[in-house]
Amino acid sequence: MKADTAKRLEEIVAVLDEHIAVLRDLGFSDSAMILRIAKLDLQTKIHGISEGELRALSDALEARLAEPAGAIVIDLLTRRART
Repeated sequence: MKADTAKRLEEIVAVLDEHIAVLRDLGFSDSAMILRIAKLDLQTKIHGISEGELRALSDALEARLAEPAGAIVIDLLTRRART
């Protein structure tokens, strides 16, 4: 991507940040989410991130969230801790 194109897109992203904040303040969370998606799309283009790379990141984050947190659980009947 040409440097001037990337610069123009970064300016758009900055404006989107401002609009997202206003929409959140006004309680338009769905509209703010749509603009955040547009912002993410532009950022992936600016940084040359492919759809496959974004999907891989998303899958990795979902897998990480699905893993147990490693908390210690205390069985109230036996009063013994387990992980």
